[in-house]
Amino acid sequence: MLDPIDSCNDPLIFMHHAYLDKLWWEWQMANYPHRLYDKGGNNTAPQYILDQAGLSQPGANILDSDGGAGSTTTLNHTLWMNTVVANTTVGEVMHLNGSVVCAEYVIDTKATRYNTSIRTYGHYTSEF
Repeated sequence: MLDPIDSCNDPLIFMHHAYLDKLWWEWQMANYPHRLYDKGGNNTAPQYILDQAGLSQPGANILDSDGGAGSTTTLNHTLWMNTVVANTTVGEVMHLNGSVVCAEYVIDTKATRYNTSIRTYGHYTSEF
């Protein structure tokens, strides 16, 4: 887990990220579909954190946010992937069952307190 190159294969990291995805999905389902469009806030770390890490503010190529100044997150804000995968937008990543993330969770009606009337398959397209 300490080696950033191998950490993606670490079972603990895998479980951690899978659980974060599940929490994200539950948060969205608690107020669906409005939470598919919640957004806002700064998209860069405060300067004191960058100073502690010896980093500078990212350049315009990273902060491109649909023609804006780049300091406020919007659904059209580009997520820079450093050529690992294609750049995508915040709006595309907000949909866990969309074409970018493509994850689906099964609702346990006996264990959940969230809206169980929503069908999440088919990219959030159908409800009861």
